[in-house]
Amino acid sequence: APMLGVSNRCASIFVYLFCGQRVSLLALHRPSGGDIAPEKSRPRTRFLRRRNYGTLMYSRPERAAQSTVLLVDDREFSRDLVCAELEDAGIRTVTAVDGESGWMQFQRQPIDLVITDLRMPRVDGLALLKRIRSSGSVNAACPVLLLSAYGSLSIAVAAGKSGATDFFPFNDEGVAGLVSRAKELLSGLVDRIPEALAGHSSATLTLLRQLNSLAEIRSPVLIRGAVGTGHEQVARYLHRFGHQGDSDFHVNDCRLRPGADRDPETGLVFLADVDQLSGTLQSRWRDRLSRSIQLGDAGYRVVASTERDLQQLVESGDFDSALFETLAQFEVSLPPISEREEDIPAIIESMIERYGSKLGRRDVSIGEPALEKLRNHSWEQNLDEMERVVEAMLVYTPSGEITADCAESVLSKIETPLERISRRREKGEREQLLELWEKHGTYTGVADHLGITRNAAKYRFRRHKLVPVRREGERSE
Repeated sequence: APMLGVSNRCASIFVYLFCGQRVSLLALHRPSGGDIAPEKSRPRTRFLRRRNYGTLMYSRPERAAQSTVLLVDDREFSRDLVCAELEDAGIRTVTAVDGESGWMQFQRQPIDLVITDLRMPRVDGLALLKRIRSSGSVNAACPVLLLSAYGSLSIAVAAGKSGATDFFPFNDEGVAGLVSRAKELLSGLVDRIPEALAGHSSATLTLLRQLNSLAEIRSPVLIRGAVGTGHEQVARYLHRFGHQGDSDFHVNDCRLRPGADRDPETGLVFLADVDQLSGTLQSRWRDRLSRSIQLGDAGYRVVASTERDLQQLVESGDFDSALFETLAQFEVSLPPISEREEDIPAIIESMIERYGSKLGRRDVSIGEPALEKLRNHSWEQNLDEMERVVEAMLVYTPSGEITADCAESVLSKIETPLERISRRREKGEREQLLELWEKHGTYTGVADHLGITRNAAKYRFRRHKLVPVRREGERSE
């Protein structure tokens, strides 16, 4: 087993395949002197061999798998070996013999992780990866681990550009290393997906592909997006799936804190609202990052966020150009909710689950009429506003289903400042149009008064659902 890099169970598979019977590893390797201690009691495992097809099937009684792995490999022996080891680790595994059948399996059921060989007939691993990433399905952003016994830098780079989560040179670490890496990738899926990345719209899937690529490098990243689009959630996602996912996550709110005097040894430093740094602190962070890049000895990673256009701040002299160039080497733009309409149900349901546990409303759900009300809302403050709405709806709904009336009532009470300004502007424009029609009585007269075209004036009347009534004796325009 140590020579092959596999568990005792997998070593017994080798013996079974080549000798026609299952042999205990204790019978193959006895240390000199003394009796062998009996194996620890564990659920009985059965290995079956189907004579017609030669497929090794593995069954474990009373197994409750939480994640599903799709294993694609054209080599029967290695496929069965890895499948058995994954199943032994409590991971449900479905297999495919090439990329084409793997693609069919991927479309057929929810998949949490794809492990695929690189070189296969018909459709190879890279082609399967590209199909998955461009599929637009809910699982399109799942981790994909590419295997090859012929690993090279060029292949690894091509895999990374295609959206692979990891490239595993199978001949180096063996099956044990592969299973360990699979468990690492799946362990991150146990945590709740952040609302900033929930859903399966094209904007969200594109963002996830970009983040999965950026998570594996150590370079600084600049997150850009409007208020409430989830800056910190995305930074935490990069940290969780990065090289130091088990280290500390340091939040430095540049609006409130002047910045740390010393660099942390490890982890990720999140500079929230980096545009708020003073000139002195901008210079300090510029020197820190420049020094760490030159020496290559920084044990931590920096991710910054901003709601403003840093390029404009650089041009106006309000932000350090060298710091901007360092941070903006890799940029992530977060889409507002207005560009993620397809994701609204998934985001709302995620928030209901989170706040439901917090408020003791675990049995509360939301109906389609209420969701329709929420879809039509403008969400000027994005996720921040959505959280307030969901929390209020749960407070007013102790049990059962959130209704459309409840959603409408909460939305009317939780109106953002921008929405209030917009509503007042709309009301003022409507009243102005009524007054101008009363004064001029024609679209041309209203247009001349406002300095716009006649068609533009007619459009404004239609937008406010105003149907002007002509005075008696007036000629139609």
